[in-house]
Amino acid sequence: MEPPEHPFKAYRAAKSLSQEELGALLGVSRGMISLIEIGARPINAKKARDWEVLTGIPKERLCPEVFGEQAA
Repeated sequence: MEPPEHPFKAYRAAKSLSQEELGALLGVSRGMISLIEIGARPINAKKARDWEVLTGIPKERLCPEVFGEQAA
């Protein structure tokens, strides 16, 4: 079974953004976005809160290990 798609991928698709463009919005590199999307780099609680404000993606989805997965 494949892991669920990272919320950044769906956000980028909905906004027609590249990894580089999303990285610029969030203040990180394209490479960091790539690592986050494949699950190789977790998002910490501070970044999840900051990025929730910028993207509207709930912090519970960005950092479920800290905030818990929000019921769908």
